[in-house]
Amino acid sequence: RARSNPRRKGLYGQQHHALDAFGQHSSQMDSCLSSASGRASPGSPTTMMGRLACGLDLLLWGSNDVSLEDLPPHGSETWQWFISSNPKAMRAPLVADPKTEAAFRMLRCRDDDVFVCSYPRCGLSWAHALSWHLLRSNESGQLPFRDPTTIVGGKGPVYPDQPPTKWTHQDVSAQAHPRLLSGHCSVQRLPPSFLQSKARLIVIDRDPRDAMVSTFFRLKRLGQKFRALECHDARLKELADACEALTLERCYDDFDSQKTSLALGMDDEAHYETRKRSATEDVSELDYGDYYEWHAQYASLASQLGQRVLWLHYEDLSTDPHSAAERIHTFLFSKPATSDKIDGAVRFASFDETAARGDDALRK
Repeated sequence: RARSNPRRKGLYGQQHHALDAFGQHSSQMDSCLSSASGRASPGSPTTMMGRLACGLDLLLWGSNDVSLEDLPPHGSETWQWFISSNPKAMRAPLVADPKTEAAFRMLRCRDDDVFVCSYPRCGLSWAHALSWHLLRSNESGQLPFRDPTTIVGGKGPVYPDQPPTKWTHQDVSAQAHPRLLSGHCSVQRLPPSFLQSKARLIVIDRDPRDAMVSTFFRLKRLGQKFRALECHDARLKELADACEALTLERCYDDFDSQKTSLALGMDDEAHYETRKRSATEDVSELDYGDYYEWHAQYASLASQLGQRVLWLHYEDLSTDPHSAAERIHTFLFSKPATSDKIDGAVRFASFDETAARGDDALRK
């Protein structure tokens, strides 16, 4: 279909490399699955759950070095995870853990907590990496530990609504001060204690056109990974099928459920009416809302909280990451940072170093 449609051909031509890397993941997954099974007999629940958990680590992180230490601590709970059967432009987590999200909602916020929030595909991993390094490094830009992936948040965001891999909600809650909590949750899903505290909030937005296209290709790439795991859970096969069948137009329907903006030029009234569909049906209770809902809610919260909020643009992170890091540091510490500290944070948050730590979410 992409080849026969000139409008999509250009997009595929620009981003086909997003799918090419899956072959490497497949070979990594084969070795990972064999080690995860241990001595359990073939087909036993322990073996299947170990394989699924190990595969989900590859799915969520794109890790190049998955070991048994990265498996969820409670493998018997694997089958209780929520797995969507129909992606809604990533407006809800595809694989979710309601227990973890419920625990996050009960979090007792501290005055020095820092929340980093963005809509999916709008720069969360980037802003998280900058903030994490600035919070943990000294004035020379050096971290007090050799391997940052051994520390909560050092590999990437620990999402409050997704299944735990190496880190659990308890680990996130027990972070050293100040704690860093990053995710895509809507305003309604923030812990109620957030408003009662003096915790600060960093919000990142992105041009909706770029965010939607990034979402589309991210789902296509995830569909490839789900396909490799479908033998362990029929729900994963349904999700893989849905990702493969996804079109850019349908992704747009979910991304902007009210058609707030038709600037993408993909719709005319007649075409829209023939394929109009609800973007809220069959969505989990962890729904983030569409792009415009999410940002409108956070804009309202930002006006209420005033100086407790820093609002960043993905485009600023991309064109001038040093200035963005300086703004984050001034927001966190109320003073400018040394050039060494800024350089260290920008280097830590770069694509190459982030991917090397096992977080592939920066791939746009």
